Amino acid sequence: MADTVTEPDAYQIISNFVGRVENISLPANSGNALKPLFEAVSNALHSIDDRFDTKVDLGEIEIVLLHHNNDSDLTYSGYSVRDNGVGFNDENFKSFLTSDSRRKRVKGGKGVGRLLWLKTADRAIIESEFVREARSMKRRFDFIAGEAAQIQNHAMTEEPSRQKQHTIVTIKPINATFNSHFPKKRQTISLALIRHFLRVLIADRVPKIVVTDDHGSDDLHEMLRAEILQQTDETFDLAFEDGLPAGTFIMKHMLIGKKLEDDEKGTNAIHLCAHMRAVDRHVIDNQIGLKVITGDRFYASIVEADILDKTVNQERSSFMLDRQEMQQITTQLTAKAKEFLAPYIKDVRDDQRKQLTAILEENPHFRPVVNSVEDFVETKLALNEKEDEQIYVALSRENRREVKRRDKEFKAIAKEAQHTELVEQKIASYAKFANDATKGFLESYVRQRKAILDVLQTYRGWKDAENEKYVLERAVHALICPLGGTTDSLPYDKHNLWMLDERLAFYGYFASDKKIKSFVIEEGSSGGEPDLAFFDTGLGFRRDLKRDPVIIVEFKRPGKEDYTEATDPYAQVVRYIGDLTNKTVHDQSGAVITQVDDKTVFICYIVADLTAGLLQRLRGTPITEPTPDGLGRYGHVKDLRAYVEIIPYEKLYDDAYKRNEIFFKKLGLIE
Repeated sequence: MADTVTEPDAYQIISNFVGRVENISLPANSGNALKPLFEAVSNALHSIDDRFDTKVDLGEIEIVLLHHNNDSDLTYSGYSVRDNGVGFNDENFKSFLTSDSRRKRVKGGKGVGRLLWLKTADRAIIESEFVREARSMKRRFDFIAGEAAQIQNHAMTEEPSRQKQHTIVTIKPINATFNSHFPKKRQTISLALIRHFLRVLIADRVPKIVVTDDHGSDDLHEMLRAEILQQTDETFDLAFEDGLPAGTFIMKHMLIGKKLEDDEKGTNAIHLCAHMRAVDRHVIDNQIGLKVITGDRFYASIVEADILDKTVNQERSSFMLDRQEMQQITTQLTAKAKEFLAPYIKDVRDDQRKQLTAILEENPHFRPVVNSVEDFVETKLALNEKEDEQIYVALSRENRREVKRRDKEFKAIAKEAQHTELVEQKIASYAKFANDATKGFLESYVRQRKAILDVLQTYRGWKDAENEKYVLERAVHALICPLGGTTDSLPYDKHNLWMLDERLAFYGYFASDKKIKSFVIEEGSSGGEPDLAFFDTGLGFRRDLKRDPVIIVEFKRPGKEDYTEATDPYAQVVRYIGDLTNKTVHDQSGAVITQVDDKTVFICYIVADLTAGLLQRLRGTPITEPTPDGLGRYGHVKDLRAYVEIIPYEKLYDDAYKRNEIFFKKLGLIE
């Protein structure tokens, strides 16, 4: 028979205090450096509440910031919090000795706040005077993170005469890990306290809370009241998306001075509270489209609810709700904030309408996706989409979606077995959308042409009026066709060759400012290239049909007078014809474009003003006939099969303008 062993039938778990402190999550950063101070102030508020009940405005809290070795020029080494609350009486002291005490649960106490003191300092010194059975008592002790006795140097004395009740908690020195993150200025700490205890400070009756150091003091209640411009309170019920109630919420909307803005990103925020203390901060700048509400004021709201009180974690850093639940709550709270801020948001919407209207004027191809400016602004633009580029992107996004939707709809129409009235309506709707889009693109293109001609007109003037210097031909050349390009790299919409001749759009290959040897196959081809500063290499064009003319364009600076043998434009185009004749032209991939032989016709445009210098160079050449408008010159070089025309910049502009004038008038671009 086995021997009977007597053992207790119940055991108590032994708590390891040092391990408990170490397991508290409090990373060293600027956000956490002040949390132990917040806990000390919270305890002071609870003590005042216990003593004065509904007359909490009789309470006083003084936060004294302590300097290293009393040197006020150095950083703070610690702080003390003094209050005139009920004090460390026997009941409170017993609760203090109990890990994770539940005594203050009704006030939102987690029973772990004092442990944060020992995360940032080696010890806390507590001194308190309280009343025990009509006698004035004084208690003093040190609180440390020890393996054995965490309460040391405890002493109790009876005061001979009744003193004022008070408690002083001193935390000093702050350890190096957290001290490096502790604010260096009193006002920074005062503002942080206001933000954390905002719900307490906006109450009708509130204890006097003062922050002092060697340089002065801040009354937190007065600081806050001076900054509140407007306050509105509302109570409402919220529910989750599955229909379950989230409970009743109290939301206090305020417009507060910008000096109370904290260091976090964003200025306007909803502060979620638990037991009258701020826990989480939800920035709403993007949702309301505003950084500052009016002047130097920003929006802040305090939100309270039973569900927030019940789910706050022990560090008071977040709520133990799942991500979707939290998002559903903040989304509904943001909608409430937007209702409060509606008059200010209206200004944002008005600006968006103006910008959208202007963008549609410049980009009419977007009009088919904007049935109503008002509807588009309200349903398609987020409030933070205020810049021109953002609105343009929103239009592009919506246009792409509409095109995909229409294409899908059209494919479905094609599969319809019967041509019903509904199908006919869908076809008509699709045709209208496509037609409107086409008109829009055409209008945008015409507007672009008008803008390009305006730039060309500017280029015709002096670059330097005082010294009578014209714009260099490089600028004019680049405006009409970017330098160094070919059709391999420059699609039709990337150049403005229509200013010279609309027919150039039909040519399959061109080379801009390229050495001739770079696009002909034969060895020994000309490698010469005129000085780029004078843009003396022309533009070569040829259509896919083998016997179509090769077109050469040569630019000269507006108003150019000083021509030499090397820069004589007529001599240059003659050389180009010689260099190209009996050559095989290829593109960048090496594919053959065409053969240029002794039967190929050349059309040469020289874009240059008919100055005295140029007229002198043209003497003795076939280029003698005036154009019908009398502005230019032309002639035929029979032995080279070439037609050469001089186009002054005035003629270039006038001809291009006249070809497009009817379109400009139709769009109201000119009268």
